[in-house]
Amino acid sequence: MMTNLKTPLRHVLPVLIAAVLIGWAAVPALAADPLGSWRDGPNKRLIIAFVEKVTTPGSPSFVAPEDRVATFDMDGTVLLEKPAYSLFSFAIPLIKAAQAVRLSPLAMEASMEDGRVECGIAFNEVAVTRHSGQSAHPCRRRRASGQVRGRGLIVSTAAGSTAYNLSAHGPIIPLGSNLLALTPVSPFRPRRWKGALLPHAATVTLENLDPGKRPLAATADFMEVFGVISMAISEDSTTGATLLFDPDRSLEERVIAEQFAM
Repeated sequence: MMTNLKTPLRHVLPVLIAAVLIGWAAVPALAADPLGSWRDGPNKRLIIAFVEKVTTPGSPSFVAPEDRVATFDMDGTVLLEKPAYSLFSFAIPLIKAAQAVRLSPLAMEASMEDGRVECGIAFNEVAVTRHSGQSAHPCRRRRASGQVRGRGLIVSTAAGSTAYNLSAHGPIIPLGSNLLALTPVSPFRPRRWKGALLPHAATVTLENLDPGKRPLAATADFMEVFGVISMAISEDSTTGATLLFDPDRSLEERVIAEQFAM
């Protein structure tokens, strides 16, 4: 059974009038304190004074409405007086849950034609390439020796094995395997040589057999030198960098996934 309830109009009108009067009375209070949610202090007073100064016609600092630019959100005043706190509140839990990976760089020591010795480090790879129209003619020395002709050679870490090394058809090395990749770039001799996997403690020594006709350039990540006569490349275990990754997207998983990428 439903009952149709009717409220007399004389009862509704007083309620509506009271609500309008309350809302109307609240407007001056809001206008009197435009930052009502802020604690009273020097920062609040400075902001209010600045706004009044640039919005009051006739003020020396008055800015016309069409020339005003308002910023919101993470500008440092509208959201919080100390916005860095909210940023750290998101970042700190991620850092605590992150997976740490320690990387040791390659150290390069190159002897130049003018007698200089150039040193550099590389977390990805050290590459030796030709610096002329002639093919490079470096010679591998120590333990396994031999002559290589081609565009160049790459010595890559596990972290860098998915970069230049991979584009030169070198192997992808999982992190923690303690291996380095020695990869030729466009080899001419030996004809079908695919490179080699070396223990991370190995030292690769190269010598330019024909520096006059076949000059060499060497790069260690962002460092590049020209006129290389000989060089030694080895892992520098005394230094390194620690990288932090999301546990679900670690560098090791990316290296493994890259091997099955289509």
